[in-house]
Amino acid sequence: MIGLSLGGAAAQSLQEKTGVECSTVARFLWHAEKSIPRIAIDVVKATLGLYEQALRGFPKHRQRAAIPKTDSNTVVLPDEVGMFDTPIGHRLLKHFTDSGAKVVAAGDSEQLTPIGAGNCFQQMTKRVGSSFLSE
Repeated sequence: MIGLSLGGAAAQSLQEKTGVECSTVARFLWHAEKSIPRIAIDVVKATLGLYEQALRGFPKHRQRAAIPKTDSNTVVLPDEVGMFDTPIGHRLLKHFTDSGAKVVAAGDSEQLTPIGAGNCFQQMTKRVGSSFLSE
């Protein structure tokens, strides 16, 4: 399972409440859409960074977990989908559809609307349907 949220504080809160590894949407997409040359550059930077840390003394903070690969066994929990604009929603749904992952989107169409163009959640609920929690 993977949890996603637009903001870092919301992703951290979602992780604390669910116990599921969570990330921001931007971080997830950055990792998911990296090309092979970009991955090679990141590996070199990470290796050099380890050497630098060893010279200065390793930091005491926790390293971020890598974004897991998605496949047909993955369930994705995007939170506050009502705030996802159409380009973000399209990129996420394309990635999850291509990998076969299941998406359980949570949001409220009556809350804050997206800042960017379009309303992903509104289009999703029209095409797929929705369920409501009354309590």
